[in-house]
Amino acid sequence: MAGLELRNIRKSFGSTDVLKGLSLEIADGEFLSLVGESGCGKSTLLRIISGLEAPDSGEVLIAGEVVNTASPKDRNISMVFQDYALYPHMSVAQNIAMPLIMARLPLHARLPLVNLVSPRARSIKPVIASEVEAVARQLRIEHLLNRRPAELSGGQRQRVALGRALVRHPKLFLMDEPLSNLDAKLRVEVRKEITELHQSTGYTFVYVTHDQTEAMTMSHRVALLQKGELLQLATPSTLYADPNSVSVARFIGSPEINILPVSVGAEDLRVGTVVHPGLAFNLSSCVQIGLRPEAARLVGSQDVSTDFKLAYNRHLSEDLGHEVLLHGTLAGVQDTPFRLRVSQAIGQRAVLDTQEELFVGFDCSDLLYFDAQGERLRDARFSMAMREAAQ
Repeated sequence: MAGLELRNIRKSFGSTDVLKGLSLEIADGEFLSLVGESGCGKSTLLRIISGLEAPDSGEVLIAGEVVNTASPKDRNISMVFQDYALYPHMSVAQNIAMPLIMARLPLHARLPLVNLVSPRARSIKPVIASEVEAVARQLRIEHLLNRRPAELSGGQRQRVALGRALVRHPKLFLMDEPLSNLDAKLRVEVRKEITELHQSTGYTFVYVTHDQTEAMTMSHRVALLQKGELLQLATPSTLYADPNSVSVARFIGSPEINILPVSVGAEDLRVGTVVHPGLAFNLSSCVQIGLRPEAARLVGSQDVSTDFKLAYNRHLSEDLGHEVLLHGTLAGVQDTPFRLRVSQAIGQRAVLDTQEELFVGFDCSDLLYFDAQGERLRDARFSMAMREAAQ
């Protein structure tokens, strides 16, 4: 096992800057996910860590040692790819054993006839078989060892790929979107198995995905990348509740956070058609707010329990059984979509089913504040005023 450090990594392909001076540290035994939209540089970064790509500049350190010039095999890293890359003519046992055979037997001893008579091969093969069986039991695929990849389901092939990487006892375990070829139900199952695998081995995991659900549910920390830059590195809960920017807030959370334009006065905050008075604002640069869909709620026309209450124009309803997702707009901000997550609680459902005009309520304490560039505003006096007003 080993920690990983990346120092000012830069990489370009032609005139395109893929990574723009990215730096981060991953602790020994940590599970860190690299997440972002396609083209943000996360897979390129993983290939640089593994040694399959060389950075234009910067340093890669594993266990405190710079490994920029080390070959992939000398870095003792295992990598699981999106397409599994299994040998179709080999059994599951042979696929899992291949990294050990390549590392422990010289070329001539791997030849089909020679390995039957080579003393070295004959002595090492039982040891390798024992290690393969141990990994297979850990992944619950010991009953599949004699099958070939074509005879396996997608989830079983994924576990074989994991076993082939795990059998080497690597310093780092790298995974490049390993679940993207699986259906939704199987993704949940294998996601759970990968989490359990990390807990049982204690290896350092670096996991690349564009799926925020995978990143949020599996990781100790998440690194959110955009256009080759690190936007924020934090725990999943911090990324959700305390984003550094509108870009981070928009990416994390489903459905997407609501971003609304506002105006801030000396002592008031205006959202759409509603002004909330009596707040000692000290942030004239605040021009937009963020509100999670689950932080707002439907309220009655006479309800005065929230700081803000605005008429809601519903455009679309998505009934998910346990909840309903509403898509529409608020009075005074008709050009900005507003998403609302409504629980199936009796009170909320009753308001939703009414034929009367709908109203949405929310409190100042649930709002996130951003400037014109989309950067988060965290002013102590401002926050204190908001908290006191919400009490």
